[in-house]
Amino acid sequence: MTKYLTLDSNIFIASIKGDEEYSDASTKIISRIGSDLLLVEPSIIFTEVGNAVTRNLDVDVAREELQSLRRAITVIQTCDVEFCYRAGLTGGQYNIYSCDSLYLQTSIDHQTILVSLDEDEFVNRIKAKTKVIEVFHVREFLY
Repeated sequence: MTKYLTLDSNIFIASIKGDEEYSDASTKIISRIGSDLLLVEPSIIFTEVGNAVTRNLDVDVAREELQSLRRAITVIQTCDVEFCYRAGLTGGQYNIYSCDSLYLQTSIDHQTILVSLDEDEFVNRIKAKTKVIEVFHVREFLY
């Protein structure tokens, strides 16, 4: 059965870098995109991944990764004024960082499964407050 997924940018960054604790688990999830997992992402994903990959590797690798990412995403949630307004309020209610609120709002709006590497300041704060969406740290991803 196909599942819709919103992945925090740190999942892509860990997979691309390949040298982080959860790089393999991140890559495993990403490898399933397009088969039984479909991506729904906020447009900020391109800024976050492009910036991190350019800083940690180089701009040519970042360009290639961004092109691949663009092809992999089924739905791109535009971070326009209305969306950012709602995400800001939602993020405040969950006591999470501003960019994280964009991923959370995307997941809520599109009823996706949300996955992140940020357990303490993102995943656990969402789990403590809602059952509206499923949220997982990458190591506990069930599907």
